[in-house]
Amino acid sequence: KADECSVVDAATGGDARFNPMGDVALFRGQLIVTERSTNQVRNVSAATGGATVAAGNGTAGFLDGPAAIATFHEPVGIAISSAGTVFIGDRTNHAVRKLVDGVVSTLAGTGAAGDHQDAVGVYSEFNRVYGLSLGGGGDFLFLCDRLNKRIRAVDTRSGAVSTVQAGNVTDPLNIVV
Repeated sequence: KADECSVVDAATGGDARFNPMGDVALFRGQLIVTERSTNQVRNVSAATGGATVAAGNGTAGFLDGPAAIATFHEPVGIAISSAGTVFIGDRTNHAVRKLVDGVVSTLAGTGAAGDHQDAVGVYSEFNRVYGLSLGGGGDFLFLCDRLNKRIRAVDTRSGAVSTVQAGNVTDPLNIVV
């Protein structure tokens, strides 16, 4: 099918299907894939095509913690820092999550749809996070706050959120910095 991509599932040896994929980033020979329909983030070896689950237990939810038990709800965006921190746009949780050393945590967002509150960490509000892109030497994560029609920036160290562009942004889905 046009909306599927097949690779080998490293755990089972069978086909791993991504249906539909959210976003893909390349880091040190691994494709890191957000998979909206399974609520997971997967690693795919660029050399072998083998796929493993990097984070998410496959259930829709909003739970931080060890990657194997953490939950997402339609992850669609991804960006990776030079140090290997994986930032995930968790669309239906209206949040930016991060994966570091096998642990998922929330960098910004309440977990519920909100207005466009600029604040720090879990006090900031988004409404459908899409299209992540790192800028400023990796110190800032830029994203599309789709239903609030804004481009937002998140300080990757503190989680402070600010609005970069508002008003003339119609249905933003992706951003490149």
